[in-house]
Amino acid sequence: MKCVSEYFSSGGVSYLSDEGAIVNPGPRELSAEKMGLLNLAQFCRLRPAEEWGSVIHDHFEGIRRAASFEKDFSKRAHDFNAVQDLIGVRLYPQEYVSVIENGLAMGKQMAEDLYAMLVFDFEECIVNIRPEQTIQWPLSSEELLELGIRNTKRKYSLDLFERDVEGIPIHFVVESHFYAPNILFELLREKVSAESKGMLIGLPNRHAAMIHRITDLKVLEAIHRMIPAIHGMNKDGPGAVSDKLYWLHNGNMVTLPYKIDEVNIHFDPPAEFIGLLRELQTDGV
Repeated sequence: MKCVSEYFSSGGVSYLSDEGAIVNPGPRELSAEKMGLLNLAQFCRLRPAEEWGSVIHDHFEGIRRAASFEKDFSKRAHDFNAVQDLIGVRLYPQEYVSVIENGLAMGKQMAEDLYAMLVFDFEECIVNIRPEQTIQWPLSSEELLELGIRNTKRKYSLDLFERDVEGIPIHFVVESHFYAPNILFELLREKVSAESKGMLIGLPNRHAAMIHRITDLKVLEAIHRMIPAIHGMNKDGPGAVSDKLYWLHNGNMVTLPYKIDEVNIHFDPPAEFIGLLRELQTDGV
């Protein structure tokens, strides 16, 4: 926190610190009343300590520039024809969305801890779309989500590749942009047969996703390999999205709970998934 404090004091900015966040920074205008520090901490962890000051400076200066840009842009955000190509959808942890003041975000709950948020995707920054900005727009919330998903897919490629991980086929998406987890929307749109067992999916951070298609009891080995990877990549970041392992089945996302201690992985799936494992065992696959 020393480098953070030095940044704000150098600019004459007062602030409060609360539960790992900067609260009510002022008088210099920033973008939010509360700004989490998790991503910043993850960035700093990847850099030597002597560079932390410049990393923190660049981080908060980027927020300040984004706030100024957003203020100017908001004057014309009501013009749908002018902004429709900027509309996107990005996946965020529910914890992030909960920090945003009520009524200032739009989107869809994808899972208990996962939220698909409507955003304006600028070269300079990504900002959430506010409901008040859409009043004059000709599309419903659901239609805006579909438009945002299409726009994001058009602008950002998602390269899905397979790796053999100790005999277990796992697909990965690894991208430098912030939308790797959007592979979820493509997977949810896949046509599946009645015999499909679904797939495991992890969305640890904004740059990565991993998938295992369930065909046999090797799913147990996949779980054993995916959970530590998801947990570690989410913790290390940057841009943490979810530390959960999900089961995609029949268009639904089912959370597969687990806990990790120093020695073991404790996996506690719901009854529906246990039923799947028993079915695979009975089928001998």
